Amino acid sequence: MSEVSKTQNIKIHNQRIKNQQERQNLELEKLRLSHKSQKAELANQQEKEILNIRNQNEHKVMNEALKSEKKLLQIKDNLKQVQEQTEKEKMNLKENLKTKTENQRAQFQNLYNTRAAQQKLQLQDLEDSYNVEIRKLQRDLKNKERNIRQTGSTEIRELKAENKDNLYNTKNLYRIKKEGLDSAHHNELVNQEKRHRHYLSKQERDFNKKTIDRQETFDGIVKKVENDGRNRQFSKQKLFEKKYNQLNDQHQRKIAALSKNKEAIINDLKNQILNQHELNFNKTRDPFYTKTTLEPKLTKLENRNFKIEMKIPETELEHLNVIAANKNIKVTFDRSFKNEIENENGTVDKVSKVESITKNFKVDEVLNPKITKQYQDGVLTVLINRA
Repeated sequence: MSEVSKTQNIKIHNQRIKNQQERQNLELEKLRLSHKSQKAELANQQEKEILNIRNQNEHKVMNEALKSEKKLLQIKDNLKQVQEQTEKEKMNLKENLKTKTENQRAQFQNLYNTRAAQQKLQLQDLEDSYNVEIRKLQRDLKNKERNIRQTGSTEIRELKAENKDNLYNTKNLYRIKKEGLDSAHHNELVNQEKRHRHYLSKQERDFNKKTIDRQETFDGIVKKVENDGRNRQFSKQKLFEKKYNQLNDQHQRKIAALSKNKEAIINDLKNQILNQHELNFNKTRDPFYTKTTLEPKLTKLENRNFKIEMKIPETELEHLNVIAANKNIKVTFDRSFKNEIENENGTVDKVSKVESITKNFKVDEVLNPKITKQYQDGVLTVLINRA
């Protein structure tokens, strides 16, 4: 009978080992799949990082380009405002020049009229003095004629000739003075007109010079702004290329480092799988891990108390725990497992696990949480009193 039970136990144990190996193979397959998924996730993460870096760089470039365009538009607006202001200043200068010209013409006309009036008055004065002188000579002549009539006809002719000569000389003198005044007035008018033309030409030259200087200044500002814009755009492009090359180099170095560490990572995974396989194999040989159920026997005593009996090795007593609460009895069998493996490259793999087997009983009495344990001949007896 014992041999049959042993044979059955061996079959059960072999079946358990087979099941454990299948579970190990499944775990190995899961590890391989997880390794592949981790590699795929790592590759996807790297691609996402590259895309994010490129998108960030493109976004930065777009922002810089938009800022540059905004600055260029602002510069164009400023240039347009400067052009409008220059046009306004040109119009103001033209209006001022026109006003000054009209004022000069009015002043010249007033001066001309004043000089003409003065010349007319001088001519009138000369004519009046001439008439006075003529009347005086005529009176003297009449008086002398009366006197000569008394003295003789010869003297009368002489006096008439003398008076005629005096009259002719007076007329010539008046004519000479009048011609002199006319010539001086004409010369003054000619000189005034020359001065006025010279002033107008000077004002026009100054205006043209100022306009040319303003246009040259404006062209210089425009060229300077365009050159500054091009230089800034060129420097920003160079900086972006430099940063992009640096990021690309860093990424390439990371990829090269990952490629170099690829074999080390694969070897670590192989070592982990082998260690896990060895651990699982050792677990199949460990009676703790081969135990999948608890077989406690619950008995109600005559005094309405309860007794639990269970076969268990003495070395496993510390892993068994019995808890009584209200109308429930809970039997648990657990143990923590820790393992450290040092790899060839100096890394350490740590494994920490806790596995439990639980059995619950429901009774019709309220129980006292205080229990009594007894162990004898490989059997653990637990006494539980009712409350």
